[in-house]
Amino acid sequence: MAGLHCLRLCVPPARLQRLCYYEYMMKYKKGLKTFKRINREQDLEISGNADCDDNDEEESSIQFEFQDGHPGKRYAFLTERKFPVIPTIMMRNGRLCDVELLEIGNNSPSFNTARYRENYAKQALMMFFPITAVDDLKFNGSDWEKFMAVGGTKCYDAKLDSQDETPAECMWEYGKKILENI
Repeated sequence: MAGLHCLRLCVPPARLQRLCYYEYMMKYKKGLKTFKRINREQDLEISGNADCDDNDEEESSIQFEFQDGHPGKRYAFLTERKFPVIPTIMMRNGRLCDVELLEIGNNSPSFNTARYRENYAKQALMMFFPITAVDDLKFNGSDWEKFMAVGGTKCYDAKLDSQDETPAECMWEYGKKILENI
């Protein structure tokens, strides 16, 4: 087993559950299994032997198998990148409005401002808040309420950014810096 750790997990490891989508894309990538490996896994499955004795020389990093029921389980896996990358953000023009239009601090926003807030919060939370289910994006039925509850309206704090992982129910601190510069 040439340095390969094959993990067959029913739930993602804790270190993946605490990553927002942006940070996840920075640090991990999908890898494709070779036909040799796919055939070997099928043979092991048929024989009832669940050993994971992968000897592919090109594989040398920790690999996370997709959960049962995932459409790519038989053909792909998740692996840590050798070096982090900067993900490309592509969205329709105007989808992430200027911060001034959010009127932060105004407790009686207009209909349009409320709409800007909801759209902005949804985009920001999807990119920079660790979620495991769609319901994680809302608080009291509002994306904006959730965004405020997880500290999305607070300015970037370099001291908080130096932590190894994002605390539970908090937005990724460096994500705030990215939002400030979009």
